[in-house]
Amino acid sequence: MPDPWGQLWLRLDAIDAQLAAIRAKTDTIGALEVTVRSPVAELGTVTLYAADDYLAAHGRSIDVLVAADDVPDLAGATVRFKCERATWVATSCTRSGPDWRIVFEPRKEQTGSLMLLPRQKYEVEATLADGSVITLVLGILVVVEDIPAVV
Repeated sequence: MPDPWGQLWLRLDAIDAQLAAIRAKTDTIGALEVTVRSPVAELGTVTLYAADDYLAAHGRSIDVLVAADDVPDLAGATVRFKCERATWVATSCTRSGPDWRIVFEPRKEQTGSLMLLPRQKYEVEATLADGSVITLVLGILVVVEDIPAVV
């Protein structure tokens, strides 16, 4: 008569091996090395003031640096900053030394509606030249309410 416990242990070993392979893949999610600058904090939290402009010419753009070794070639990619209340297309995505520099420049008309949800998730997503879609960065967007002028 076959040993049912022996068969069970063989099945459990096979499942453990499959789970280890899945974990190895899922452990890489969000593991990209990302460097950011104002208004983005080191941990990826973006803080914006509703109804403000964020232009590179004024040193206020949303800049994200992604280590080039960690992502496919972004040349020709369309990169978007997506949050729960808006989506912006990057105004530039260029190789800068060992990194890709991705710049977003939302205008006051685009940031004004953000105050309806003062804390929301965001992601930076790239559609590569071949049509593949990859997520580069995940984080939290914090929106500071605009105080209207009193006349």
